[in-house]
Amino acid sequence: MATLIGGNAADTLAGIGADHDIIFGQGGADTLVGGAGRDTLAGGDGDDLILGGLEADRLSGGAGNDTFRFASAAEMAGDIIGDARPGDRLDLSFAAGFTFIGSADFSGAGNEIRAIRVTLEDGSTALSLQTADATLTLAGGVYVAPAGGGVFTILANRVMNGTAGADTLDAAGGADTLRAQGGDDVVRMGLAGGAAFGQDGADTLLGSDGADSLSGGAGADSMNGNAGADTVMGGDGDDRLSGGTEADLLVGGTGADTLTGDLGDDTLVAGDAGSVLSGGRGADRLEAGAGADTLSGGSHDDRFVFGSLDSFGGDLITDAEGGDLIDLSAMAGFLRLVRGGFTGQAGEVLVTGTGITIDMDGDAIADRQITITQPRGILSLDEVTQGSLVFGYSLPVTLPGSAADDLIVGSNGADAISGQAGHDTLLGGFGADTLSGGAGSDKLVGGDGADVLMGGEGRDLIVVGAGDTVSGGIGADRFVLGEIASATIADFALGDVLDLSFLSSLSFVGTSAFSGMAGEVRLYRFGLEIDRDGDGVGETFINVGNGDFTLAETAPGSLVFQVARALRNGSANGDLLAGTDGYDHLRGLGGNDTLTAGDGDLLQGGLGTDRFAMTITRVSSTPVTATILDLAVGETVALDFTRQEGLTSTNVPVYRGLDGFTGFEGWQVVLLDHVWVDGTYILKGLAIDSTSDRVADHIIDLSGFNGAFTATVTQTGASTFTLSLVATGTEHLLVDGDGAGNALSAGTAGDTLRGQGGADTLLGGNGADALDGGAGNDSLVGGAGNDVLFGSSGTDRMTGGEGPDTFFFNAPHSRPGALRDVITDFDADDGDVIDLRRIDANPDIDGRQPFAFIGDAAFSAAGQARYANGLLQLDWTGDGLADFEVELLGAPSLPEGYLLA
Repeated sequence: MATLIGGNAADTLAGIGADHDIIFGQGGADTLVGGAGRDTLAGGDGDDLILGGLEADRLSGGAGNDTFRFASAAEMAGDIIGDARPGDRLDLSFAAGFTFIGSADFSGAGNEIRAIRVTLEDGSTALSLQTADATLTLAGGVYVAPAGGGVFTILANRVMNGTAGADTLDAAGGADTLRAQGGDDVVRMGLAGGAAFGQDGADTLLGSDGADSLSGGAGADSMNGNAGADTVMGGDGDDRLSGGTEADLLVGGTGADTLTGDLGDDTLVAGDAGSVLSGGRGADRLEAGAGADTLSGGSHDDRFVFGSLDSFGGDLITDAEGGDLIDLSAMAGFLRLVRGGFTGQAGEVLVTGTGITIDMDGDAIADRQITITQPRGILSLDEVTQGSLVFGYSLPVTLPGSAADDLIVGSNGADAISGQAGHDTLLGGFGADTLSGGAGSDKLVGGDGADVLMGGEGRDLIVVGAGDTVSGGIGADRFVLGEIASATIADFALGDVLDLSFLSSLSFVGTSAFSGMAGEVRLYRFGLEIDRDGDGVGETFINVGNGDFTLAETAPGSLVFQVARALRNGSANGDLLAGTDGYDHLRGLGGNDTLTAGDGDLLQGGLGTDRFAMTITRVSSTPVTATILDLAVGETVALDFTRQEGLTSTNVPVYRGLDGFTGFEGWQVVLLDHVWVDGTYILKGLAIDSTSDRVADHIIDLSGFNGAFTATVTQTGASTFTLSLVATGTEHLLVDGDGAGNALSAGTAGDTLRGQGGADTLLGGNGADALDGGAGNDSLVGGAGNDVLFGSSGTDRMTGGEGPDTFFFNAPHSRPGALRDVITDFDADDGDVIDLRRIDANPDIDGRQPFAFIGDAAFSAAGQARYANGLLQLDWTGDGLADFEVELLGAPSLPEGYLLA
């Protein structure tokens, strides 16, 4: 909807397309063109030409001899002229050859036009000008006379004119026109409505129970439409306009006006000076003008409209309500919403705690502002639709989850959403939301607004937006940057992943200086910085720490980052190496070494018989973890304990092997065997309970070892003990690459090869090996034995070899086409299996959903798996296209029982 207001000259004002336009000509001989919508056109003073156009329009000529032109019956149909007066004309050029039959009934001969008096729903009378196809209503007691060529002259039964003094004009009834002259006049309309004109002086214009048209003219006027759908125009001077009980149109003029809608769904249009607009009861539309306006919508859902930059004059909205809207959509073509702060681009709109501001010139300083007060409590203000520049209010909502796998979607307000237990999906929507995943591996998406996102326990996926405050909690979490915007991750740690791969046109330059290319990403002390515009300066900062560690890409060009470890090497002799406060990779190399782990460290003894140590203290929340890469038979894992308060000297550490934790009060150590821990698959490991709650608070990953232990407890002090676990049984290897692309080979036992980053070649041996290429385009060959091959990120080529092998996909990374993984020798008869159970078939449904295998049929719904032409494909979006694809060479069929979906 557009609102167009002319001046005192002869203006030509035209509406826009099918919008419902409001056009006011004011002074001068104006030409008003409504267009194709349901328009309101008011000519004001002067001899105006008014063309309503298509749809049912509301027309008012105002003072002067006006012409209402209709080029077709369709343009005339449904229109209402609210103030037709003597001297006005109807130009029905399409009816030039029609016969005027007065008030008689149509004869059926065609091309006839008649005029009859009708009674409207409010009891007032009007003149209805009719053809067989259309009706035009002239409100009030006017008449028409044909002047030839389809032109009709409007006649009235009474026109009352005042004098140059202070007059009181009181219509006795009917559709009168009352025109005051000079002086401070009182004009009171009759019962059926009409038109009143104040002219000079401080006039008082009082409407009737009908549809009145009141125009104040010059001077500080007071106008009240009373009952009926009135049109009230302020004109010059500081006027007071009141609509009355129905849907009224109130338009201010050049003065500092006061507009009050009262009852009904009113439209209030401020003038050029600072006006006070009060909608009253009803769903009102309040349009700000060029001055510093004060706007109050009143009860019901109101719309505050700012149609141009000139309307941002330091305005104040006094009563923001939950269903109200602030409409800046007319400026959507050259303004855009930003979050968190101005970025230095011209035309940015920023929502603050006190209103809406605009940076016009790109200096990151607000040039225009709307101040908003909220008398009914704290409300959230945000776009109702992204990019619309229409803003809505919502009250905060608290949405609790349950122990199940919940899907919770927030509102437009500042919601507080808690997933609690289960693998939850929490979607904040608009507003500054607080999302807490709780226990379980959760997915958190804050949406628009400066959100607080807390993953909680588990392996969480958190989508980070502009202005968000983020923490992953316990577990290895994945933080996906949803837009190029500054963000802080409060607890980024070893095992967490920062994923920028979904952002286009970015390139990582390591620690090098920016080269002047837009979209470069580089390391800095606290995380990553991005040069968005190519000016050589970082504008966007992703903070992930306090400078105590740095980041590294998981594979060159991946734009996926994790904590980089500090490598500390021993020598050919027996060394003592201990982890620091950071994340270390301790390598003993030669000799009989002692490697003492800190939280998150990798221990690699190398040659010799080595000792791996960890000090166990009472912890309350965050588990302490470490990984031993190459534990061998005869080597020792030494766990040093300090007695907890309340335990007696008889409570010594207990090693329970594979029996699990019990209710024993004291320290317990158990052996883990092929389990998932916080989203990480551990072939072998140790779990320590140091708080007697039967929950592991320390984890040592021994994934390269598949033997057993002999346990010995030694009291080393008054309250300290050492539990020494000596490795026995079959020796297994764990071999890790260095991220640069390695060729790794297994031995004869069941070994673990992990390529890490780079394009690796992993060759299994005769045992039951586990091969994980990690990031990069890898080649995995299992060899003999029952092998497990992990299809990690990158485009991998996998060969199981002899024996029943399992091809394991735990992330939806294998994309269709050239990016897909390839299995070269899948053979169901040999017992091979494809395991997809870590992929959710339908993210839009609560919890992890299994895939439905449909053979070689076409996709028809989300969550389906199909196999045709050697391609295993998954569709989890429901668009009928493959989202995931693996090629099986030489496998004409895939029996459903060999697909774990």
